[in-house]
Amino acid sequence: MAATLDLAREISRESTLSSSTLFVTNPRRWLLDVETARSLHANSDLGEIQVVESQLVSENEVSSAGTLCETLDLLRWVVGEISEVHAVGGGSNILVNLRFTGGEIGRVMSLKGCAAPPCSSANLGIYGTRGAYVNGQLVLDRIAGRPLMTFVTSANDEIQTPLLRCARHFEDHLCDGAALLSDAWDGVKSVAVSQAVQESLNTGIPAKVPSIAPFDSPAAAVVKRSVPKGVSIEG
Repeated sequence: MAATLDLAREISRESTLSSSTLFVTNPRRWLLDVETARSLHANSDLGEIQVVESQLVSENEVSSAGTLCETLDLLRWVVGEISEVHAVGGGSNILVNLRFTGGEIGRVMSLKGCAAPPCSSANLGIYGTRGAYVNGQLVLDRIAGRPLMTFVTSANDEIQTPLLRCARHFEDHLCDGAALLSDAWDGVKSVAVSQAVQESLNTGIPAKVPSIAPFDSPAAAVVKRSVPKGVSIEG
């Protein structure tokens, strides 16, 4: 969204004052794996969330707080706001431990030059007291025998393409007045987390995430919903 938190705030402030529509989002939020995980959490299917994790794997880029922004945003989107981070860098890699405002803990990893592990495009794991969802696979305590269930997307390319699903959501907002699931101030919050990660990398100690208080931003409510269209469960 912006290179600094101050610039991100200024962009969002100008958007609010001019009554403009500024849609800031992360394409990975629109992956079916991620939407399914968010839905499971919203409906309390996994119980109380204890730990979440995600990782970014690339053979080309140098790790930085900026390259981790999308991955950090992904966990904000699924679980909630991040209050504190502790980042450790080694070589081309970064490991960030997280604390959320709801008490959950988590981690993200930026792996550069490492062999890509077998995982989904979301690289997402969410572990609760009554179930776990990891890279498209689900286990629920309430189901006898705790079978491993796998979520399979349909063959419909339109459903599988996150950028297209994201664009259609924005189109619904512009044409039909549908509420945006994320606005400019939501983007500012993710930039604030990235800034805290950079601070922790610089100091070697945990850093608090700066508080963001938008002056006129509708909250993006977590809506309870069923498994997204285009997903089936096998197992």
